[in-house]
Amino acid sequence: MQAAALVGETVLKTFNPEFADVTAQYEFREAGKGDIPSICRLLFGWYGPSYPYPIKEFHPQGYYPVAIHRETGQLVGFAKAVPYKGGGCVYELGGLIVHSDHRNQKVAKYLTRMRMAWVKQQNAAGVYSEPVCYRGDCASQTNLLKVGGVLTGIQPGKYPGLMQGVLGRQPETVLMYVRWLRGHTRLGHRTVFLPSYYDGILHAYLPKTVYERPWDETFPEIPMPAPVYHDGFTVQAGSGSELVDVPANWPETEDIIHALRQQGFRFCGVLPGFGRLADGRAYDYLRMYRLQARFIIEDGPFDFDKVHLVPQLGSLKQFCQSELLGEFPIE
Repeated sequence: MQAAALVGETVLKTFNPEFADVTAQYEFREAGKGDIPSICRLLFGWYGPSYPYPIKEFHPQGYYPVAIHRETGQLVGFAKAVPYKGGGCVYELGGLIVHSDHRNQKVAKYLTRMRMAWVKQQNAAGVYSEPVCYRGDCASQTNLLKVGGVLTGIQPGKYPGLMQGVLGRQPETVLMYVRWLRGHTRLGHRTVFLPSYYDGILHAYLPKTVYERPWDETFPEIPMPAPVYHDGFTVQAGSGSELVDVPANWPETEDIIHALRQQGFRFCGVLPGFGRLADGRAYDYLRMYRLQARFIIEDGPFDFDKVHLVPQLGSLKQFCQSELLGEFPIE
């Protein structure tokens, strides 16, 4: 992990003029295994002792910067960048947390800049992240948008057991954030096939930077790849949503989405360019979600008032709410 440490030193020098105050108060470095107990204390201190996703080990190909308060020596900030499970050459930014006594000091912003610098050094194609929605100020969402990229969807009820004092038994909702580092942020010219009742959904509910016309590229000579299924997280507090990523650029996409919708899945976003064919060409995924039956039956209707979003995804939130309530019929 020596390369990561060098990145941290480079970032300090590169961003020091902008972050002179924060680097004077905090030391930023890569975490070691000996920091794991302090990182977990930071997580438990904010989320509570029942927090179900503690750090147990570091991914060997990941990067884990931390912030140390110089005066006290206390670890007060943590973040990570790890290979994204669903796509090659993409890294997921996650785990960002700053002690409540040290917020609004640019610590989170600096940790994000460190991760972006490291990811670029890995020659990554892009980054993916899941900013949380429980905070009314939408801080994690705006923090990511400040470094570029776009929000491409909402994942209702994905993570159970978080912020139960705010959410109750409702699993936490997170967004889908994508930033391509090699120019593939948009859907480009690839045709996206949708059932008739979803016609225009990308244009109507997602930021305009997600798509562009014309959509005239298809892959008639290539069989459609299989959808990618993601089981919901299950912890003592409950279960999270199931997810399916459906390859979007084949005519068969329409029938698969229709079948999934009849099984209770609903549209929640798009992952532009996250698929890769054997010849290196990119294709797109449409993501669909299904709330766990236990939550729907035992815990009452999903409360979208507990989902706080930046304004550009407000219309998508309204659409997801209407579709989940059955106000958007299947044809």
